[in-house]
Amino acid sequence: MPVVVSPFVVAASYADAFKAVGTCISVGVNMTDRLVDAFRFARANALLCTSSYPLHFAGALQQRGIDPRTLGLKRIFGGGEPGAAIPSVRQQIEDTFDCRLFEVSGNGDYSGLAWAEC
Repeated sequence: MPVVVSPFVVAASYADAFKAVGTCISVGVNMTDRLVDAFRFARANALLCTSSYPLHFAGALQQRGIDPRTLGLKRIFGGGEPGAAIPSVRQQIEDTFDCRLFEVSGNGDYSGLAWAEC
């Protein structure tokens, strides 16, 4: 199962975890066309990104005449910012891509733990 790691997510621990369960395709920042190709040609079916990115990506797909539901996404893992836990946002993303949205922790969620002083 190829997993696409989209812009703004640069967590090596995620990449290591995905390598254990499938293929990780890192597309880089501001590379929407590469991200589209990863789904269309590599048949990726999951996306790891910030919580706000799926709706931005959906808009970019629609501008290219691509229905987001045709990508074959089964799971989106969103984190690092508010959004995935907000019921209306979650529903909008799940309806737009016809897939499940899972909230994950981002680097910002852990920085307090890593840099906190007792």
